[in-house]
Amino acid sequence: MNDSSSLKATVCRAQTIVRKQPLRCQSVRLFLYVLLTLGKLHSAFVSLGQISSVAFFMPAPTNAFASLRKPSLLPFNRRTGKPVQGPAFIKSHGYHDMPSRSGMKVLNKNIEPTELPYLSKKMQQASLDSSSKNEKLRKHQEIESKKLDVQLLLLDNYDSYTYNIYSYLSTICKKPPVVVSNDAYESWDELVKSFERDNICIDGIVISPGPGRPEVKKDLGICLEAIKKNPNLPILGVCLGHQALGYYYNAKVKLSPYGPVHGLTSPVSYKVQDWENKNDTAYNAHDENLDCNLFENIPQAFEVVRYHSLIVEFPAGQDEIEKLPIKPIAWCKSDTAAENGEGEVCMALQHRVNPHYGVQFHPESVGTGEYGYRIFQNFCNFSFKKKCINDGFKSGSEIYVDGSDELIAEHEDERNIIEQDMSKLPTKGNAKYNVLVHKVKGGRSNSDTSMPSPESVFDNLLAGMDDSFWLDSSTGRKDADLHERLTNDNKDGCPIVSNSRFSIMGGDNGPLCRKIEYWGKDHKVEKRGLIVTYPGGRDEVLDQDIITYMQETIPECGITNSAIEIDFEDQSSDNTNRFTATPMESIPFQYRGGFVGYLGYEVRHDTRNSMCNHEICPTSDENSLAGGEQLGVNPQVPTAGFLFADRSLVYDHWRDEWYLIAVEEYSEVINGESSQSIQWMKNTAKNLTAMVPIPPSESRRVADTESKLSFAMRRSKEEYAADIARCHKEIKNGESYELCLTNQLSTLVEFPNESSSSPLQLYKILRKNNPAPFAAFLSFNNSRTRRRNVDNTPCLSSFSICCSSPERFLSVNHDVEDLAENGEDHGWEFAPPFSSYDISDSPKYIVETKPIKGTVSRIIANKGDPNFKEKIEEDQRVARKLQKSEKNRAENLMIVDLLRNDLSRVCEPGSVHVPKLMGIESFATVHQMVSTIRGLVDPKYTPIDIITASFPGGSMTGAPKLRSVDILDDLELGNSRGPYSGCLGYFSLNGAMDMNIVIRTAIVAPERNSQSDNNWEVSIGAGGAITALSDSDDEFDEMLLKASAILKSVQEWHDNVGSK
Repeated sequence: MNDSSSLKATVCRAQTIVRKQPLRCQSVRLFLYVLLTLGKLHSAFVSLGQISSVAFFMPAPTNAFASLRKPSLLPFNRRTGKPVQGPAFIKSHGYHDMPSRSGMKVLNKNIEPTELPYLSKKMQQASLDSSSKNEKLRKHQEIESKKLDVQLLLLDNYDSYTYNIYSYLSTICKKPPVVVSNDAYESWDELVKSFERDNICIDGIVISPGPGRPEVKKDLGICLEAIKKNPNLPILGVCLGHQALGYYYNAKVKLSPYGPVHGLTSPVSYKVQDWENKNDTAYNAHDENLDCNLFENIPQAFEVVRYHSLIVEFPAGQDEIEKLPIKPIAWCKSDTAAENGEGEVCMALQHRVNPHYGVQFHPESVGTGEYGYRIFQNFCNFSFKKKCINDGFKSGSEIYVDGSDELIAEHEDERNIIEQDMSKLPTKGNAKYNVLVHKVKGGRSNSDTSMPSPESVFDNLLAGMDDSFWLDSSTGRKDADLHERLTNDNKDGCPIVSNSRFSIMGGDNGPLCRKIEYWGKDHKVEKRGLIVTYPGGRDEVLDQDIITYMQETIPECGITNSAIEIDFEDQSSDNTNRFTATPMESIPFQYRGGFVGYLGYEVRHDTRNSMCNHEICPTSDENSLAGGEQLGVNPQVPTAGFLFADRSLVYDHWRDEWYLIAVEEYSEVINGESSQSIQWMKNTAKNLTAMVPIPPSESRRVADTESKLSFAMRRSKEEYAADIARCHKEIKNGESYELCLTNQLSTLVEFPNESSSSPLQLYKILRKNNPAPFAAFLSFNNSRTRRRNVDNTPCLSSFSICCSSPERFLSVNHDVEDLAENGEDHGWEFAPPFSSYDISDSPKYIVETKPIKGTVSRIIANKGDPNFKEKIEEDQRVARKLQKSEKNRAENLMIVDLLRNDLSRVCEPGSVHVPKLMGIESFATVHQMVSTIRGLVDPKYTPIDIITASFPGGSMTGAPKLRSVDILDDLELGNSRGPYSGCLGYFSLNGAMDMNIVIRTAIVAPERNSQSDNNWEVSIGAGGAITALSDSDDEFDEMLLKASAILKSVQEWHDNVGSK
């Protein structure tokens, strides 16, 4: 046995001891202490994730505690596993253990006898932490013990709901199903040969839903072969998989004469058969006639969600049905069923001999709920019994799957901790940066000083920079007033209050700032690539896409969980040397500096390829552009763009407070004399407190004056109507459930050269006209003084994004306590049994997405209006009507299921849930139907992996996503959407992330080939989801409604309203 194997064996034995005796026995403590002080097993224990986080007290080297105000109980760094040496330990916590000639207060305190009661409290807390961990481990082992020893193969037909099935099956079976795309192998035999090498048996197959028809080879791949060559293996087909079984066994698969049904629910009744008598026999008696009761413990007429245009049709007469090898076992009434009983649609089928079953509806949908989960349980139970009967029966030839961790993520805690490759993940131990935070004195916590508004601060400090950003909760001021009237326990107040508390802004003025511009497949070949611009104008050109760059760069930054609070003794003094630097116990926001920017819609090419590189599917992107630039692309607007923000300002709308965030390269000592960050904080704080608060300027709208500005639509109303008709055809043929069709409106805004108008002025008008919780202003090289480089060559990019988005795409929050495990926030959805397999003290991350589907215009009631009360009541009626709209509920449900699927790729199985389904949120001009989906992020994945799994946002594509995107690309004539339909926000240095969906947005760029410095090209994207229930005129009107607030703001800007 080599040294590595011996070490691992020792670690395993140590771990067993720890679990059996949870560190309450003195001998166990002594045993661990000897190992640790020898310094031989630090990294091994940390990789286990068990010992590193268990609290126990032993004597520690004096220098480890010499300068701490309160001692730690662990004599080693919990993340690196290295012995703690004074300065190193202090550095990792933001302390300073040396005298300061600069006048900085030093934190230096030795342990005194009087602190022993404090140590006792710490030990008690450590005992509680250990007890909590033991309880988590007990719960995890209890759930794991109930899982079935069944290995399933999940054949993916490129559906957007496959990973919902994956998540359910992973909570039922000990091993998650192996997911293989239907065209990953040329044949079933090739798949079998590939899997045989790993010597693990497949116990059943699930064939996923998907777009298309069962008779089309590209739609099903090897699925029909799987049915043909596995007559004795349990198979469950869902939707398209159900139709594949019907087609293979000679039933007729046809377009439903009752029309497509997508996102709607129906009651299903099933035929009661003699399953119980068969299945109660001892299954070790080799009963080859064992049947699967799919509907065991499920009531008759249970509600299911349907997404299908095709049906499996059986002959009319019973004699004819008997001639087929399959039989129908469940039905629902069609919406147009006659009273004489006709119009029943087959909802489930079964082979008469082979263990093959199909369901037409979607048991994995959030709308089907617990009974859908039971169907999968019943199939898995049956597969387990069948496996036991046949003692590992292998369907004609040995069927194997890959046993590596890449394909089968073992849930047993030991294997996960020992073997899981976490090398790509950023960790606290390899943090590259210090994060410094200064809270500016003033605001509501100090009523003597009122703080300037975000608009004033951006105008005064950032507007003149070449590159700048403003993540603007422009509804925040109103919500701040509302929040004061709410108790801390009231969670049912304003639905967007939690999204409207903080605004973040910054620019390119920091020494570590760098700008990343990615020119992707939508641009000319000679322009493609990634350019990183460093301070001083030095460029680095990389042959990478933005996803690859972020996947490599974010882990290099490490995780900076802690922050150092900088407090100046005299904020008004020019002396930057007199300050204190202390660990900041809590910050009310997640942002810690990092990458701020956007991913345009065309990054879809890169995320698609990246996903296929990590899953068993072909990597070719058939629709990528091999030649010239995509139609409609603006060559001045990159496919994606980011700033690494090392200087940021954060405004708390609720408390009227400003925070300054500075990022420095990791250092042991923060010295006021040499730190540019300290100097920046001091100067900025002085500027903020010296600013005279100015109320936001009011728009000077000219009454009864019609704007002369006109907009051109990329596709006319007639063309848009034709596109909607084409969408209906694709949906009817089963190619898609929902298509998010969009259009572009554009105009040229011309100003005299002496005018002071700029894209920032447009944004300030927009944020007043259409305040939104996820609004943003982002500008690259778009000031008139910065459109050319130092050598007088034109800058590659020059644009501004003026965004008033109400929609959150994805957020990742750090250190959320057991949010996905307590079951209390699962809301509307049935929650399968779940316990995280990661029971260590490492930070947990919760991902959340809030899709919007369903929009209606509000009835605006102004105070003083004689019909004020009537308008309020009418506005409420409009909201209630939206809430009950069958069409909008269907649209919303489809996207909720799609996003559950996307998150299930990167979250711990079983943790994805829906705390709010189809809620109504009211904004300045519209009511919208919004849902919330959350999940616990699998520790293997980073925020950029989450983006990759989910991009583009499903609310901007439709479902199934891949097929829908291809159809939309054809419908929209290959035109680039640009930043519209993409996402904008930040990747924080502590692992957090927040991204919006770029909608309700104007993209502003200088007029190309113009001699004027003050002419602007403006483009606005707008669209809507097309379903089988959509009306062409209504959809066109909805598209214009969504664009209306931006159109009016651009017109107002053009008419020189709101400029100073």
